[in-house]
Amino acid sequence: MKKPIIPITLASLLTAGTAFSADTPPAGFGKPDRVFVIKTMAGQMKYDQADLMVRPGQKVRINLKNEDQLPHNLVVLKEKGIYLKVAEKAWALGTEGPAKNWIPEDDRVIAGTKMADPGQTTSVWFTAPAQEGDVDFVCTFPGHAMVMNGKLHVSNAPEPGLDNLTYIAYKGGWSKLPDFSTLEKAGTATDELNDNLIDIHAAKLTNGFGMVFDGRLNVPVDGDYTFNLGSDDGSRVWIDDKVIVEVDGIHPHTEKSGKVKLAKGPHVFKAAYFDGGGQTSMTLAWSGPGFKDKNLSKEKREKNRGEQFEEILLAPTATEAVIYRGFMDKAEGSHRMIAVGWPGGLNAAFDQDQLRLGLLWKGKFFDAGRHWIGRGAGNQGPEGYAVQPLTLGENFAVLADAAAPWPAPKDGRATASTFRGYALDKNGYPTFTYTTGGASGVQVTDRPEPAGALDKGTEAIKRTLTLKAAQAPGLLYFRATGGHPVTAQPDGSYKVDGGLTLRIESAERPVIRGQELLVPVKFENGTATLTVTYTWQ
Repeated sequence: MKKPIIPITLASLLTAGTAFSADTPPAGFGKPDRVFVIKTMAGQMKYDQADLMVRPGQKVRINLKNEDQLPHNLVVLKEKGIYLKVAEKAWALGTEGPAKNWIPEDDRVIAGTKMADPGQTTSVWFTAPAQEGDVDFVCTFPGHAMVMNGKLHVSNAPEPGLDNLTYIAYKGGWSKLPDFSTLEKAGTATDELNDNLIDIHAAKLTNGFGMVFDGRLNVPVDGDYTFNLGSDDGSRVWIDDKVIVEVDGIHPHTEKSGKVKLAKGPHVFKAAYFDGGGQTSMTLAWSGPGFKDKNLSKEKREKNRGEQFEEILLAPTATEAVIYRGFMDKAEGSHRMIAVGWPGGLNAAFDQDQLRLGLLWKGKFFDAGRHWIGRGAGNQGPEGYAVQPLTLGENFAVLADAAAPWPAPKDGRATASTFRGYALDKNGYPTFTYTTGGASGVQVTDRPEPAGALDKGTEAIKRTLTLKAAQAPGLLYFRATGGHPVTAQPDGSYKVDGGLTLRIESAERPVIRGQELLVPVKFENGTATLTVTYTWQ
């Protein structure tokens, strides 16, 4: 059904009314049990938190801090899946909308903030529903609800954190974390440990020791979680036997973060630490839906401690990509990357040394703080989650025959391909250019781009490669993946062990060669084209 046109002006949209104000608590409300601070994301029309957790019947205050260039509100509803219906009712207020802060008279509304202009902070106070379940919250300003909404999870689930925590201690001298399972134990504790907080001093060892902690991590709701790990010297955290974050090696207290999507319920937790002498420290904190920087270690996280850099977060706009050239962590081999973050939450990094796509990830783009001053300092990892390193080595090579080994990089660089730069289109999307094929001088244009966006439910990056050659280059192949088991799927795609599914469109059928997926390149009139679509499993 065609929606009615709302007869309002831009001036009336931007006029803040006073008919509904929740900046003071209702009479007799008392002290809130939970207080949340939600920020609006500049240029993205989103809340910075889309999931909050409360217990049934708790008194709640939400502070909405508007860091965007448009006015916003936050309205809490009694049900889930109704935010668009309530928002459409708000839009139908027309010229009455500003005076009512775009909040309709509707029994499904629990409470809402007044409109917050850019730079303003406003609050809403309410009592959570008495029954467990999820309810919506949403910005009801005209046109915002489709992307500016979230869930309030009402649950009696256990408090987020560790339990059943134990440790095993070891003595020795290492420069990196060893395989502790092969070493002789120096001490253990099987009782509850320091209120289930990691404590590297519990074994009372100094100078040259290691510890392994095992336990259970209680996750309150499905969602994305961030783990901030810091240590002097090396440390690592696993969840469900998968490494989430590590700070290995000998160094002063240094912190890194890892992000992972976790399901509600208990998860197997493990952490390891070693001291190489001198100062000792280990901090671990996590953030998730409804909470931030909750300590999992007895030693509390200090943001200004050790090797820290002022955060300079880079992000695309709603329509334009962002490019950053720097030294990136998480990439195998070369670390000199040209990273691109597209609108919608998908990111990639192109390796200018090995002429390959080196990394894919979701969510936030990049923190440039480490590289901003002077010549920079070390490698910086992606800010997002679901980070996928791709095949080491250049993507194209001319082989003597179909069984010939793929050429290895020399001193971290490609041996048969040469980088020629990149160009940006009007939206800042890059197309990389390089030559390959040795003396044949095959010209390659390489354009990766999202095949959708996270907020549209699509998590794929499509890469289009166009090759031009004045003369036949011999047996030229594109290596789509290597170093991980790969299996052909009934739908024509290829599943790669490690987290990706590849779909390839080319004139020639791909060939699985051991743990490599090779695509013969066929030229017609001096041109060849192939596409690779990378999808997270």
